[in-house]
Amino acid sequence: MKYGVVLSGGGVLGAAHIGFFEELEKAGIRSKIVCGTSAGAITGVLYADGGVEAIKLFYEKIHSTKMFSAKNLILSRHPNNVFAKIESVLRECVKAKTFDDLKCKFACVATNIVTGEKVVLDSGDPVSAAMASSAYPGVFPIQKIAGEYLVDGGITNNFPASIAKKMGADVIIGSVLYYLPKIEKEKAENFPRTAILRRSLDILQLEQTKKEMILCDFCFLPNLFPYQWYNFDKIVAVRERGREEARKKMKNIKEDIKISRRKRSFWLKNYDSLANIFK
Repeated sequence: MKYGVVLSGGGVLGAAHIGFFEELEKAGIRSKIVCGTSAGAITGVLYADGGVEAIKLFYEKIHSTKMFSAKNLILSRHPNNVFAKIESVLRECVKAKTFDDLKCKFACVATNIVTGEKVVLDSGDPVSAAMASSAYPGVFPIQKIAGEYLVDGGITNNFPASIAKKMGADVIIGSVLYYLPKIEKEKAENFPRTAILRRSLDILQLEQTKKEMILCDFCFLPNLFPYQWYNFDKIVAVRERGREEARKKMKNIKEDIKISRRKRSFWLKNYDSLANIFK
């Protein structure tokens, strides 16, 4: 039985994926297939190349890089520099030069900004692919791969469970970092334009993600409030929150997967007869 892991995007919230993988290891689950978008693509390629230790090393290096401190505000002034630094650190941590060099099957999603189509990247340079998947539009630069102009895959598929299934995963285990913070209705009309745009994108991505989550046998949904994707100075706090949530929500993961698969099997076997009852 092949386990497939699917990782959502989420910017710096990707540090929460560490706890997810740590709990999978404790449960003796080693994935043969990894698929992700944006921060999930970066975390996924690290796992596919060097396991959990490679992910930890990457986020430690990012944390120690002063470019990402809130005090310097480099993210808003020089996003190209930030993006280049992320790629540099990723190349230090990923040894594979091609997808074939990775220790398990890996794919990630980007968006063709010219055609608007989803692009599944599963060949060539895996680091370039992960960076294209992470090129948040309007913040980070467009990436060019094989003549295509690519931006963040979160626009077209922020949680590519369907791709993991196509790659041959029998059991799909997901980690979803996106959430929609509650707001007071009275404050909505006074929202600044940037906040409205950001929340609108979050709503779109969350609705997309729900459709893909149906394919999962288990889905890790950590509560990461109030952290946001751009809080690069909060990496340590996000990582530790992710660990706490994973210990709490994944302690019985193997049993949870069995229950989920039994329920799904029941519905598939009895779909026709059950559907007739409600006609």
